[in-house]
Amino acid sequence: DFLSGERLLGIGFARRVGKGVETRTIRLRDDTDEAEVGLLEEAARYLHPIRPLLLLGYNITGYDYPLLALKVKWYDERARAAVPEGQKPVFPREYWALKDALTRAFVVDMMHSLRYDLARHDGNTPKYRSLSYSVSHPKFASVQLMRRKGLADADAQAGGDRQMGKGIKIYEMWKTHDPNFERYLEGDVHDVLLLAEEIYKVGKEQL
Repeated sequence: DFLSGERLLGIGFARRVGKGVETRTIRLRDDTDEAEVGLLEEAARYLHPIRPLLLLGYNITGYDYPLLALKVKWYDERARAAVPEGQKPVFPREYWALKDALTRAFVVDMMHSLRYDLARHDGNTPKYRSLSYSVSHPKFASVQLMRRKGLADADAQAGGDRQMGKGIKIYEMWKTHDPNFERYLEGDVHDVLLLAEEIYKVGKEQL
C-alpha cells in the first residue's frame, strides 16, 4: 500500500537559467481529484518547453519519483474511464512533457550522492542523512542555499514520530494557505540543485 491514497499537495521546480536559478512552485487548490489533475496539468505545461534530460531530487527514487509515476498512471486510467469503451482519450499536448520527463530523463538521487560526498569530506562511513543535515553541513557554508527546512519543524512531542510530525506540519501549512508552504517547497528544490552543482562542480573548474 506504499504511497496509495496520498494526495499531491504541491510540486516544485528549480533549474539553472544563465547565472540565475529559476524556481516555480505549484500548490494544490483543494483536496479533490479534479484539483490534483489540474496540478499535474500545470506541472506539465511548465515542463513542456523545457524537456529535462536530468531530474534531481533528495530521496527522489524513494518517494517523489514513484509517487509521481503512480499519479500519472492514475491520470491515464481516469482519462480512459471517462470516454466510451473502445475510444481513446485526448490528452493535452503539454501532458506528454510530464510523461516524457518520468520515462526518458535520467534520475539522480542526491541523498545517495551527498552521503558519499560528506563521508569523504568527514573521513567516516557513508550514512543516510536528512536534507536538513546536508544543507547545514560546514562543507556547504559558503554555498548560497535558502536553508528553509526549519519552516516545517513541528513542536516536539514526547514519544512522537519526528518525521510524521513534520508531515503534519507541511499539511497544515498547505491547508491553512500559509505562504511558508511555497517557501518551504522552493527552498527544497533550490537547495538540491545548488548542492548538486557544488559536489559535481557544475560550471566550475575541476580540481
